[in-house]
Amino acid sequence: MTNTNLFNITQKSESLTVEYSMEIQTATDVSSVFKERIELVDGFLNEGEHRIKGIEDTISSLTADLSAVDYAMSIASGILAGCLDAVFVGEFSLDRGTEWGKEKVEGFVKWVAKKQGYEGNDLSGAVSFLERNNPIAADLVTDKFGGGRFHHLNDFSHHPTLVGLFFSMLTQFTGRVYGTKASSLTTPDSPLPQGTFISYPVPDGELIGNYFTSKISLGFTRWLFHMVSDMAGSSSSIYMGKYGTGLPGPVVSLLKELSSLPIFQNKDNINAFSKWISKLFNGTLFAAHDTEGRIVPENILKFDLRAEIGVGYEIGRQTLPVVLNECVIRSYYLVSRLIRSVKNAGLKSWNDYKKVYTLPWKDILPKANNRTLVRMLTISTGTFTAIDIADATVRAMMLSGANPGQFAKQLLLRVNIAGVGRFSMAVYADAKMGYERWKEVRHLQSMLSSQLALTNAKLYYKQGEQQIAEIDATKATEELVDLVRVSVPTMIESMDDIYMSNKEIDRGLTDIRKSNPQIFNEIQKLLS
Repeated sequence: MTNTNLFNITQKSESLTVEYSMEIQTATDVSSVFKERIELVDGFLNEGEHRIKGIEDTISSLTADLSAVDYAMSIASGILAGCLDAVFVGEFSLDRGTEWGKEKVEGFVKWVAKKQGYEGNDLSGAVSFLERNNPIAADLVTDKFGGGRFHHLNDFSHHPTLVGLFFSMLTQFTGRVYGTKASSLTTPDSPLPQGTFISYPVPDGELIGNYFTSKISLGFTRWLFHMVSDMAGSSSSIYMGKYGTGLPGPVVSLLKELSSLPIFQNKDNINAFSKWISKLFNGTLFAAHDTEGRIVPENILKFDLRAEIGVGYEIGRQTLPVVLNECVIRSYYLVSRLIRSVKNAGLKSWNDYKKVYTLPWKDILPKANNRTLVRMLTISTGTFTAIDIADATVRAMMLSGANPGQFAKQLLLRVNIAGVGRFSMAVYADAKMGYERWKEVRHLQSMLSSQLALTNAKLYYKQGEQQIAEIDATKATEELVDLVRVSVPTMIESMDDIYMSNKEIDRGLTDIRKSNPQIFNEIQKLLS
């Protein structure tokens, strides 16, 4: 059977012949297409609504929701921490920190010496005991790396770090000691400039293990105890009551190792960075000078391992008000949100303990990714830092005597570095979450625009369906009219026939009643 809605068309040109067919779709076909498209759009709309719900939840978590009490509590906590810092923490004192670090190092050295069998109580004897029992190969080339004053810094295997351990093991397997050149003199035998990475052989291979296990023992175990013996300085300097040359701390060790890279050598082969680190280590970098420009020996403060431990101690003192502020804000947030959630849940007695599990604990607990908590910490740490800087400025002005250099020094010593760092972290976290919220809002706007476009498309398809339904209704009405137009004459003719038949029946009944009344009565009973 031929499809009347299908048309074959052929187009020809000089070099190309194209044949294609066109099919005229009926209203029923178009209606089914509309239904398929509407179902497809509904699927996209449902998926979009699910994604919008997730975006709205994310925006909600990235929105700071602070009450007036929250703002007041944040400011009050910052003021409290700032006052405690001004009264109890005071200025940053490297002298105090170094003295504390010195005591801790000396106590540790004596403890280790006693664990190895030392029976005395004085520090000098403990260091001497450890030095005798734990010699290492690097000490055989002390003069090559600057002598007793600098070889702990220039010899990398004297660095109490993983890098130092690596070079200690490397010495065992190569027979050479590695570090930076200490002397600024260049000779035909030593043409390299100061601060260059160099190595020297161990004389006669002494203190080098013959077997793998002995190399490990000398390179690791003995190195470890030798580092302990050098922490507090040499036994001779300690015996004479001097602040001997200890080991460089992890920070100075890392800086010295980095200074040996070629990038720190300038065009004149001068390594200013390496010299700066050497001055920092031996204490002359920040030492005071007399009127003739000479260093005042009493003001020399060596920045070795003991000083670095002391810096950690001083920073730890500065963190006390910072930690207190953190604890106050987080505790307040937890308690206030718990009370609010309990009220909202309608918990009125201990008998309702089962409802505790239904509380929104993700909003109650002071999590790090909570924008409200981050904003409170930003306000409190900002208040703390403002009070701290104001106090440091006033005290620096009082102690500096209008000397700009002294003012800057006093200001830096009194500013709470830990507080400034925590405030910077809070501002960064708050700004980052604000940027993420802005991106999510833009994403939500884009999703809403897409949902609007899909809704419009669905509306157009619905209108198309309605138009098709109207067309189908119009066709059905026309068919009904045609049917009525054909049926009415037939109906009239049938009614005429019925009328004539009824007249004939009446006429026959009249004849029957006249001729046979009894039969007529029987027929009348049957009809009734």
